[in-house]
Amino acid sequence: MPTFDQVVHAKAIEIAKLAVRATTAAGSGHPTTALSLAHITTVLMYHTMRWDPEHPHHHGSDRLVLSEGHAVPIIYAACADIGVTFYPGGRPRS
Repeated sequence: MPTFDQVVHAKAIEIAKLAVRATTAAGSGHPTTALSLAHITTVLMYHTMRWDPEHPHHHGSDRLVLSEGHAVPIIYAACADIGVTFYPGGRPRS
């Protein structure tokens, strides 16, 4: 059975690849800044934070706020991996 460190490392690599793909496809962003937070984002979002991916805006959920906006692609990558859907303005189109 893999250790916690091995599981975290494998997931961090997965979401890091997603962040690089996203910034490359957009032709914008700072993938290296996002990559620097891959492991901590993995530990926080997959193991530590209290939140429901199906209700990410619930008032009782923990929030992950980065002071470095350039690193945000790693959060979006983790959310995409988990299955969270974000909508412009916070609401799906009717």
